[in-house]
Amino acid sequence: TVVSGLAWGLGYFGMPHILVRFMSIKHASMVKKSAVVAVVWVVVALISVIVIAVMGRMLIGEELLESGQQSMVFVRFARDLFPPAISGILLSAIIAASMSTADSQLLVASSSFTSDIYKPLIRKSASDKETLWIGRAVVCVISIVAYFIASSKGDGAQAIMSLVENAWAGFGSAFGPVVILSLFWRRF
Repeated sequence: TVVSGLAWGLGYFGMPHILVRFMSIKHASMVKKSAVVAVVWVVVALISVIVIAVMGRMLIGEELLESGQQSMVFVRFARDLFPPAISGILLSAIIAASMSTADSQLLVASSSFTSDIYKPLIRKSASDKETLWIGRAVVCVISIVAYFIASSKGDGAQAIMSLVENAWAGFGSAFGPVVILSLFWRRF
């Protein structure tokens, strides 16, 4: 449990959309500050997740487990424990975080395709404007595919979610320590 928890926590630093944020820092002097902010954020977020999970298990665990709705613990707490206005803000935060991650993932996928596949393998003489438009098309295609997967009623969406959970731990155990060491240990 401890190892999987560490891998999940370190997974944040191994995620492509987070790596891109570190790589896009304008000045090397900002890396240290950015790393500290990121680590503090991850610690606060993970502690919050643990507190919510423990409280959820104690207060509404049986009900959520019976219905298979364990992942809805935050939504249930927001609805049950807070007045409607605060509940709406908390539920909006879930949507905002999801959209932020989704748009970062879309941009990483698009730029990876255009810079790693399209320009070097398909059309070496592509202009910046052309790669921009190809990148936009890739964002549209990925968004449409993701929409159909997410709206499917079958087990496909759940299977993909399981793959994502495993990939998160894999990224964490593979890249997380390397990124953290490179941010905090000058000789690395």
